[in-house]
Amino acid sequence: MIDLEILYAGGGNGFGLGFHEGKAVLVPGAVVGDIVQVKPEKTGKNFYGKILKVVELSQHRVEMQCPYAFNPENPLASFCGGCPMMGTSLSFVRESKLHMVKRAFRQSGVKLVSPQEIESVSSGLKYRDRIRCRLTDSGAGFMEPLSDNVKTVQNCQVAEFGTDLSFLNLISIPGTELSVLWNSDGEFGIDVRGKITKNGIAAVTEASGGRLKVVSRDNIHVHGDKYIQIDDGINPHLNLKPGNFFQPGIQANIAILRALDSLLSEIDLSGRDILELYAGSGNITRLLVKYGTTAAVESVDTSDAMRINAPKAEFIKSRTSGFKPGMKKYGLCVADPPRTGLDRETLQMLLELKPEYIILVSCDPMTGMRDLGNLVKGGYTHKKVKVLDTMPWTPHMEIISLLAQ
Repeated sequence: MIDLEILYAGGGNGFGLGFHEGKAVLVPGAVVGDIVQVKPEKTGKNFYGKILKVVELSQHRVEMQCPYAFNPENPLASFCGGCPMMGTSLSFVRESKLHMVKRAFRQSGVKLVSPQEIESVSSGLKYRDRIRCRLTDSGAGFMEPLSDNVKTVQNCQVAEFGTDLSFLNLISIPGTELSVLWNSDGEFGIDVRGKITKNGIAAVTEASGGRLKVVSRDNIHVHGDKYIQIDDGINPHLNLKPGNFFQPGIQANIAILRALDSLLSEIDLSGRDILELYAGSGNITRLLVKYGTTAAVESVDTSDAMRINAPKAEFIKSRTSGFKPGMKKYGLCVADPPRTGLDRETLQMLLELKPEYIILVSCDPMTGMRDLGNLVKGGYTHKKVKVLDTMPWTPHMEIISLLAQ
C-alpha cells in the first residue's frame, strides 16, 4: 500500500492520476489534490488503484450532489462510475478539461489554435435526456469503475427525468442493457438489448403514468410510436429511435448546433455543395441544408429517420471509409466521427477530395488533436476552435474546429 498524491485528472476516463516510482497510477473517485492510500495493480498497460483511505482531502472537493457517487468518508463502499469527476467543483472540472485540450494541441507538432475558454452547457444536474443502464433485481443501475458489478440506483441526479428508475426492470431480466431517451415533455422510449418479458411493456407503461411511447429491441421497433420527437429549436424537430446515437441531453445538442451555426455563418458557401460524414439520423444535417445542397453519408441504415429529419438532403448509405465521392466537388465537409476519430481511409479521402472548408467535431482531445494535425499536414489551416462542456463531472466534451485551405 502507498500514499499517492493526485496530480491530474486522467483525460480518457476522468480518474485521478498520480505517480509512483515513475509509473502513472489511475484512481477512480480521487480528485486532483487528494492524498489517498491505494494498492496499485497492473491491468493491461496501466496501473490502477482502489482507494483504501483518504489521507487528505483536496481543496477542489465539494459536497456530493449524488448519494451513489464516491464517498470519501466511506471509501470502501461501492459507487456508481457514471460521473467519475463528481465531488470536484465544476469550475475546476471545466478548467481541467480546457487544460486537457490545450495540452493535447501542444503535442500535435503543428500550428493549432489554442482554445481560450470552455462553454458551460448546464449547471451540472438534470442535463441528461439519454441514459444507458443495466437492469438489476431491484431496479436499474450503472457500472461500478474497474468492475463488472452494477451499482443499483433509485434515481439519477444528472438525468432530467431520472427521479425514479426503479420500474425499468419490469421490462426485462437482470443484466439486460437499456437505452432510455426522454423528450422535453417527459415522454420516453426504451431500446432493450435482450429479451422483453411478457407484459413488461404494459407494466412499464402503467408504472410511468403512460409516458412510455416507444419500445424497440436491438433498435428494431416493437411497440408504440416509431420515434421519440425531440424539440431542440431546429425545424423540423429531431425524430429518433431510442437506440439511435444522440447527445447526452437536449441542451448539449442545442449548444453544438449553435456553435456549428456560428462557424457556418462565417463561411461563404454560395453555390457550393456540402458533404456530411457520420451523419447518423440527420441531426446536424437539419442545419446544413439551410446553407446549401447537402449529401449525408452514414453506414447505419437510418434513411427513414433521415428523410423525416432532413428531407432536402441526399442520403448516401456507405461506410465513410468506403465512400467514393467521384468527380464531385464540395465547398465544405462536416465530419462528426466516433471517439476513435477519423480512420485512415476517411482521412485520405478528405485530403484527396480537398473541400475548401472542413468542420471537425471531436469528442476526445487526443484523437481530435491527431486528426487536426493530419489535416494541417495535408494542407489545411486550423482557423477556429470551440470547446463545449456537454457532460459535466465527466472528462467528455465536444471540440468543434474550422479548417480552411
